[in-house]
Amino acid sequence: MTEEKGPRKTNFTQREIERLVNLVAANFKTISNKFGDAITHKAKTDTWMGIADKVIAISPCHRSLRGVQKKWADLKLQAKKKAAKLRKRFQATGNLSSDNGDDDDDDDVTHLTEIEERIVGLLGIDTVIPKRVKTPSASTTSICQDPYDSPPIRSPSPPLRPAGSPTLPSPWGGCNL
Repeated sequence: MTEEKGPRKTNFTQREIERLVNLVAANFKTISNKFGDAITHKAKTDTWMGIADKVIAISPCHRSLRGVQKKWADLKLQAKKKAAKLRKRFQATGNLSSDNGDDDDDDDVTHLTEIEERIVGLLGIDTVIPKRVKTPSASTTSICQDPYDSPPIRSPSPPLRPAGSPTLPSPWGGCNL
């Protein structure tokens, strides 16, 4: 009754992952939409088959459609978790260093990789994490600058009438208000 599993497949290479993310990004609307009049089950399946075929073409080992879909699901989950952890750390401390005393942070995550940034962008996850934090100096400012520290915006002054232009009559019939 126990089903024997085959030998473990090799990990996805960086090239395979990049290809997968690029193909999913190009077809994201079809893949991510819910079924309905515009998107059918067949359209989604055909799109995934096309993506899997292109990823399998550069793969050093045989991969299945299900394996490619699982890898995308795992990449999404990883990116979401990492973005959430960074967002939580950034909102708590105002920076991305992990010296906040938490003992449960066993890995020192300080940024998203390019692939993770693309995935988070595709998913529309709001990240309050700046891409690059610059240290304040005399010539640069921090991305995390408080918007209330900026000078007030002045309202524009009314346009002046050119010299020698005729004076328009008052709409109130000579009543000066």
